[in-house]
Amino acid sequence: MVGTQLLKDVARIIKDTVRDEDLCYRYGGDEFVLIIPLSTYKEAKVVGARVLKNIKEETFFVNDGINGSCEFKLSVSVGIASFPHDAKTKTEIINMADKMMYKAKQSGRGKVCHAGELFSDEELTQ
Repeated sequence: MVGTQLLKDVARIIKDTVRDEDLCYRYGGDEFVLIIPLSTYKEAKVVGARVLKNIKEETFFVNDGINGSCEFKLSVSVGIASFPHDAKTKTEIINMADKMMYKAKQSGRGKVCHAGELFSDEELTQ
């Protein structure tokens, strides 16, 4: 029940953060997908950073049914990929955004990472 309440609260924050024309879906577990039409990497990164900031600044309260009300602070990692620049199919775009999210987690969590950064990093090591 605690996880369900936290997911609802996070979904509300994301929905309140994005524009009306943006789409937000729970992809599975604790992962969400945002579709931000007609946006550049820079614009998408701003949205990702805003989502990250709004979630980080929120104090979450849930009742666990045993100890009463508990307080939580959360952090998120955001992965961004662009269609058709980074992928040509819906499966590829989800996979690329997922890779970017894991890259953000590996770099210390609470970060926004986009595919353009990955390619730049790879180019530097070649």
